[in-house]
Amino acid sequence: MPINIHDVAREAGVSVSTASRVIREAGYVSQSTRSRVQIAIEKLQYRPNMTARQLKYGRTFSIGFVMGDISNPFFGLAVKGAEQFIRSNGGQEYELILFNTNGESHSEIKAIETMVNKRVEGIIIASTASDECLELLRKVQDEYHIPIVSIDNELGVGEVGIVTAGNTLGSYELVSHLVNVHHHSRIGLISGPAQESHACERLEGCLQVFRQAALPIEDDLIQSGKWSYEDGYQITQDWIKKDILPTAIYCSNNLMGMGAISALRENNLRVPQDVAVVSFDDMQFGHLLTPRLTHLDYAWDKIGEETAKLLLEGINAQTEAVNPVHIKLPVTLVIRDSCGCNCM
Repeated sequence: MPINIHDVAREAGVSVSTASRVIREAGYVSQSTRSRVQIAIEKLQYRPNMTARQLKYGRTFSIGFVMGDISNPFFGLAVKGAEQFIRSNGGQEYELILFNTNGESHSEIKAIETMVNKRVEGIIIASTASDECLELLRKVQDEYHIPIVSIDNELGVGEVGIVTAGNTLGSYELVSHLVNVHHHSRIGLISGPAQESHACERLEGCLQVFRQAALPIEDDLIQSGKWSYEDGYQITQDWIKKDILPTAIYCSNNLMGMGAISALRENNLRVPQDVAVVSFDDMQFGHLLTPRLTHLDYAWDKIGEETAKLLLEGINAQTEAVNPVHIKLPVTLVIRDSCGCNCM
């Protein structure tokens, strides 16, 4: 026979209602009593019947997490941060359902539709922000009132919260370093998709430096990709083939930075001696690479934590947000070798 809550209550020497309050983390229970129940749960290896809970309370206790690229380790950190926050704040009953879109709008649409069908109670999303996806998210809000928290993108679909890095200021500091310390005047910018607000913010930070330093803005040296290794590689190869390669390259994320460096090496160009490369994000184990990447550092697990916090608040409030909470996490410029510093 499977272990049930009556067995737990009997083992702990408490009433079923007391055992239930401990399991649900609802209502007051003294610490000594709570400890007895928890010991009984562990001893009996009791696991709540989630299907029964869902039927009883009319809830699914599920949260959808939509990420753009599961191969990017930073999304893994964000998921980890979100899950840890949920578990440590009374959300043990919640199930986190992960969806990977590969940055493709049709995959995102399928993920959103799946989440609606599964009756998730909230959505954390790193959206492509395509017109089709935004239209669907608005429909989800209007018809189902599911709280949404956006990662690094201002969607304007009634989301309860937005969590981003300090995109504009961070990019400003990174490109300022190339201009003011290393005196680069031809810098290639590999930006993200134009419809995504954080890509626009990062590009704006770069262009602020150009305008202040009276540097020419060359359209051919401002290209956008979809945050992928392949985009960084291809854009850099195109610059080489057209013989317009800049003396430094700024990349809006780590994967495009890796692609740019690979293209340069394939053409026997040295980083940073021939072309400096900097990235908004670090690479996994970037400190072990040669050259080590100059980048902006920020805590992706903290991004996950903050998105989960805002989402749980939205779920518990059961109200639509008029003005979404916008949290901007600080970024730190990390100087390594790829910009030309510390390089023999």
